[in-house]
This record gives sequence, C-alpha cells and structure tokens, in this order.
Amino acid sequence: MLAPAVGARETRGRRIRVDAPENVCLIRTAQEWTRCAPAERKTYLETVQPVLRAGAEFLRDHPHESGCISSRYVEELNGDGTLTDKTCVIAYWLSLDHLERWTVSHPTHQAIFASFYELLKKHDFNIDLALWHEVAVLPTGSLELEYVNCHERTGFLPFFEHIEAARQPLLEAVR
Repeated sequence: MLAPAVGARETRGRRIRVDAPENVCLIRTAQEWTRCAPAERKTYLETVQPVLRAGAEFLRDHPHESGCISSRYVEELNGDGTLTDKTCVIAYWLSLDHLERWTVSHPTHQAIFASFYELLKKHDFNIDLALWHEVAVLPTGSLELEYVNCHERTGFLPFFEHIEAARQPLLEAVR
C-alpha cells in the first residue's frame, strides 16, 4: 500500500514536481439529479448522497489502507457560484487492482451500493437519477504532477519523491 515518501517534506513557497508511479488509475464517478421528481430527489439526498460522501472521505482519510492516493468529493457550481444538482468524486489509485478490491470488498463501497439499491427499491426500479463512471489507467509519463505553494499533504506529495520544478512561468511550461 502507500507509505510516506522519504526526504524533505517542506513544500510551502516551492514549486514541486512529482513523478507518478506506473499505471495510476483515475476514476471520476458522477451523480446528477436535475431530472429527478421531488420524492426521488429527497431519497437520493437523504439516503445515497451522505453515504457516497462518507465513502469519498474514508478514501481521503485512509490512503494507506485503500491504496487511494487522493479522493475529492466535488460539488459542481454554476457560473455564478451557486450549487448545481451535480456532484462527482475524483480519485487517483495506485492501480486498477486497488480500485477493484475496494469496490468489491470494502464496507464503505458496500454501503454506497446498498444505499443506491434502497433508492431503486423505493422507486420501483424506475429512476431519473443519472450516475456514471469514467476510469482511465495512465501509463508512465502520461501524468504530469506539479504543485505550487501547496500543503505537504496535497495530492501525491505525501507518498512519492519530489523534486524542485524548473522556475518558468506556468503558461510557458504548457507550450
């Protein structure tokens, strides 16, 4: 599983690059309830969403146990900053195998699935809630990780060796 990286850990005021391990797995699991009738919306918000959020927070708080490098529960906003009826969880895993093991056997994922099944039963398996998963396994060299003035526990920083990044303007770096 994950272990803290060795070496200097101070990252504030610095521009840091991290080399990602081979075959990191990225998942974005999304939820949208804009088309849900009031009863279904209520069931989702009271039954499923809290369990989903708790699962994402577990992954965020227990990377050593799960193999999940970083997990973020994201609430999507409109252009004016108001919340939409859309959320997603974005997570990076050490490997697809780590993700699959969590989904099959971990109590937090089993609870998410059980809450969703509860919603299905309550609404006679006829729902308008939209759910989807986007998964990618990223080959070595396809993921660039750069952190500018970030807390030492941000993203991949706590787990992998890092080096000082070249001092060039950010926009110049992407050209």
